[in-house]
Amino acid sequence: MNIPVFCITGASGTGKTTLLVQLLQMLKKRGIRTAVFKHDAHDTDWDQKGKDSQKLTEAGATVTGLLSVSRTMRIENRSTSLQEMIRETKNVDLVLLEGFHDCPYPKIQVYRAAVRKQLRVPPEQCVAMVTDTPFDACPKNFRWEEVAELAEWMIEHCQAVDRVAGKNGRTRYALSAERQKRISVEEAQEQILQLRERKEIRARRESAVESLPVYRCQ
Repeated sequence: MNIPVFCITGASGTGKTTLLVQLLQMLKKRGIRTAVFKHDAHDTDWDQKGKDSQKLTEAGATVTGLLSVSRTMRIENRSTSLQEMIRETKNVDLVLLEGFHDCPYPKIQVYRAAVRKQLRVPPEQCVAMVTDTPFDACPKNFRWEEVAELAEWMIEHCQAVDRVAGKNGRTRYALSAERQKRISVEEAQEQILQLRERKEIRARRESAVESLPVYRCQ
């Protein structure tokens, strides 16, 4: 199953994590199940010193796992490619990346003029930007206060429009395999326009049906 992927990139200190936190909260409210992978440039030791899992790792375990009633953690003591991580991810609707500016996935770049750092990726290579300084070369610019609009655009960009009933009466968006393929900016914009046209046609049809007289059997 191919899962849609967006890469949130930008220079250090521009607010990538802040943006991701807000996006995750909004996507969760919409019923979108997400996975997040963050680039670690410092090769951090994630295991806790003195814990049994760390002792097992030091003893030679290639993979160490922790399972509880509500959580699962898997530590692989070896290098793994980003593509492999994404390929092994299951039961989510969308994958978000932080960093990885040289990855092949669609990029949303964050930029703040006050930070005074260069762009990590040319604007024309991004599908969107979150910025206080619009870039004409990028097809879509969002202001920092437009995170809700960005979340909605991401859902439309992924063509996440097929509603299915979730547990406890909630609604989530099912992403069909055909719609989960990576698409160019031009294709995405065209598909968004087609989506809006279909919504308008459906709304007109529903309105026409509601206006029909109702006949009851005597």
